[in-house]
Amino acid sequence: FYYYVKRVYFSLHGQIPGLPPQFLFGNLLQTGVIHRNIPFNLAFLKLEAKFGDIFQYWFGATRIVVVNHLEDVQHI
Repeated sequence: FYYYVKRVYFSLHGQIPGLPPQFLFGNLLQTGVIHRNIPFNLAFLKLEAKFGDIFQYWFGATRIVVVNHLEDVQHI
């Protein structure tokens, strides 16, 4: 059961870059949103600098694809 949940809900999908999520917390602990009270906008700016304009972010078990520029949104 653990392997199935980890594989389906807590692993990167596709070619979109991002931090590998932690079980139950996603990327919230890795980016400091929970433990160090870093706001999401600063965490997203750091991830944008590391991964580029489009990246994956895990809010617990929910995967979010973050797109940072209007031109990319229009293309999608």
